[in-house]
Amino acid sequence: MDGITIAYNSPFIEPVHMYDISPEDVHIDAPVSNILLNYRPQNYIADRIFPVVPVNKQSDLVPGIKIDDRFRTEETVRAPGTEPRMIHFNVTSQQYFCVNYALGTFMTAEEAANADLAWNTKQIRSELVYDILMLDHEIRVANYVTSGSNCGSYWTTASGWNDWENSAPLTNVLTDIDVAEQLRGYRPNRAVFGKTAWHNWRNSDEVLARLFPHGGAMAGGNRGALVSRQLAAELLELDEVLVGGAYYNSAAENATLSLSRIWHDMVLYYYTPGRPSKDRPAFGYSFRWNVGGMPNTPLNAGGENAPPAPIVRTFPFDAKKGRTDIHVGYYQDELIVDKYLSCLRTGVASSQ
Repeated sequence: MDGITIAYNSPFIEPVHMYDISPEDVHIDAPVSNILLNYRPQNYIADRIFPVVPVNKQSDLVPGIKIDDRFRTEETVRAPGTEPRMIHFNVTSQQYFCVNYALGTFMTAEEAANADLAWNTKQIRSELVYDILMLDHEIRVANYVTSGSNCGSYWTTASGWNDWENSAPLTNVLTDIDVAEQLRGYRPNRAVFGKTAWHNWRNSDEVLARLFPHGGAMAGGNRGALVSRQLAAELLELDEVLVGGAYYNSAAENATLSLSRIWHDMVLYYYTPGRPSKDRPAFGYSFRWNVGGMPNTPLNAGGENAPPAPIVRTFPFDAKKGRTDIHVGYYQDELIVDKYLSCLRTGVASSQ
């Protein structure tokens, strides 16, 4: 099968290899694709930070109204018999490019020969590949949004939250939210706590005393009350509090397992609309492209918090290798639309 390489001028976009695949070359496995739509790896939150917005083109522009025009006041009184005052908006734009993220696996002839296991084997292998794809997605987004230069403002913590008795994590967070609101006039409606930050925040005397004034921080170090994410959201007047709990193996292949946290000692605050759309202000979006000829899956087919819709492709049995190849992938670009709709606190586990 001949390949065609298309080279882009931008240094940030890798050449894309496109192939003319005929129906006899590949089969779109819709049943497994639909199963993966309802399958969600545990503790992944990347799609809650950058909500998914469907797009019809692999690359396009995202329009935006300058913040100056959005909050500028105008004379609104209209005299009888006259037209209303006409105003003009300055439109900006950013470009997205949906990259194809994909991995493959295979099913051997021996596995396929067992008819009772053939279907389950294909599904299990697809889920394992999909887990790794989503782990890559989580790491990609985490690295993107925990870089201070990609947020409207960021700072380190003066007094580490690991000092549960003397630190002021509740005061810190409330101050952060107020600062973030003043950047754009939009109050953050979500917060992401790294696992370490969440552990220290929920166990601090200041938080427990506010939520449980009659026995939160108990004498002798016995902390009987438990702060849930729902309670934290109500206290902070946020729509949602997220806790990044995903891990990845930082060891080399065939080395001893070494798990590391993706989200650690930071807190991210950001605004995202209740109904994601590329023409609505937001910290960021995931632009997902549905390729022509591939399953056109509904945006929320896997539920409100569904991760990127996968496409499962099954290739014909290769007699020489004795296996059937399975590819799982999706097309997407994560883009910060307005960094000033976010702020970042880092280093909460150590005093500066």
